[in-house]
Amino acid sequence: MSLATEESKKSVGEPTLLSLTWNSLSGKKLIGGISIPSILLVAVAIYLAMNFEMYFIDPRMRREGIVFGSTNLATWLVLFLWLFAIQIARQATLQRALEGRYEDALRLNRWFSWAPGFGETLRFWILLEAGRYGDLLAATKPRAFDRNGIPKLPNRKLYYHAMALSHQGQGERAQELLESASRLAPQIVPEIGFIQVGLADCLLEQNRDPEQARSLLSYTLGKWPEQIDPNRRKADLALRKCRHAWALARCARRDKAIWEMWHASEDSDGFLDRDRAWLRYYAGEMSLALGDTQEALAAFEEANALHPHGQLGMRAKERLSKVCQSIGGL
Repeated sequence: MSLATEESKKSVGEPTLLSLTWNSLSGKKLIGGISIPSILLVAVAIYLAMNFEMYFIDPRMRREGIVFGSTNLATWLVLFLWLFAIQIARQATLQRALEGRYEDALRLNRWFSWAPGFGETLRFWILLEAGRYGDLLAATKPRAFDRNGIPKLPNRKLYYHAMALSHQGQGERAQELLESASRLAPQIVPEIGFIQVGLADCLLEQNRDPEQARSLLSYTLGKWPEQIDPNRRKADLALRKCRHAWALARCARRDKAIWEMWHASEDSDGFLDRDRAWLRYYAGEMSLALGDTQEALAAFEEANALHPHGQLGMRAKERLSKVCQSIGGL
């Protein structure tokens, strides 16, 4: 489960922002699961079919048709470039947050909060990523609950609120909220995947009911709302597998846990430092659950070295401190 050598890491080229953006845009699904470029191509094909005579048969209509068609083509091109520009801005925001540049990410999110794909949800994710739990609680409370304090279920904002509570030491309250949401949310709602992962995290953090945590995480391995950005899907799945390995370890299923962790980490050389750091963090949690203290210490140290930022850095440092104290007390 060790990471690749420094030489192999350097040999892996980082994707450019332009390539990330094009993949994001071409993979963005709209109504019926159709991508944006597909919609543009279909629209052009329909237009040409409807005006076949104008363009290809009647020469008297050709000049007028070319002018009219050029105007329409320019309109479509402007629309496409607008969508492309918005996606560039969104990708730049995500990239800054993933690199630990949270203030820059929040600033960009404020600038483009009017555009589709920006706004509150992305802001909540950045605040969670940054470990700014107090700000996250304040931002989500009026949106996750009604005026009487009743949770709005199911609700992605409730997930972020519960995660902030859990990481501030209020695991029981977070668990209560997520369990209510999990019972009431229909299985087809995308938010259910996040709610189940959040509930599993709460259970594992509190060392409660590891079998339920394992069951929840096992479900999300097969059914999960796809990431818009295809470059994030592989890392996202790997991190869910690592959580599953942690749950398996808590259930005393040592061999299965180690195999799952290895399987999640085997193709991680090209991941961002942040994602590889989370892999090592969960490897540390798994090792602790299996009683392998020295391996846990090494994993937490590597996680902190890879990405000493935000909530990941905070959690890795906290675990390092506890492991060192436990070793010192032996």
